[in-house]
Amino acid sequence: MLARKGAKVTGIDSSAKMIELAKQEETKEKLAIRYLVADASDLSQLPSSHFDIVTCFMSLQDIENLEKTVSEAARVLKHAGRFVSSIPHPCFETLVVKERRISAATRYFGE
Repeated sequence: MLARKGAKVTGIDSSAKMIELAKQEETKEKLAIRYLVADASDLSQLPSSHFDIVTCFMSLQDIENLEKTVSEAARVLKHAGRFVSSIPHPCFETLVVKERRISAATRYFGE
């Protein structure tokens, strides 16, 4: 999404398989995204004070060394850069029961 809006993007994942899948997906739409296999808690492949924004989309809850990860995000950010993270919340989980989608919000609050 950011690359489509003109941002210079570096994508990072600890899984070489996920990086390969991302690269394959980009063959459909050339966005000039740079991909790196790296652990979020060790971004030593990246220079300090380099990025305007660091995002962690739907993964922060799965990262083992949270403190080091946030520290590394801060290190690679420029002064006054932004760290943006999103994590799933049970309120927004969706179940499929007998081919019917039921959100957690529906279960708690009704339709």
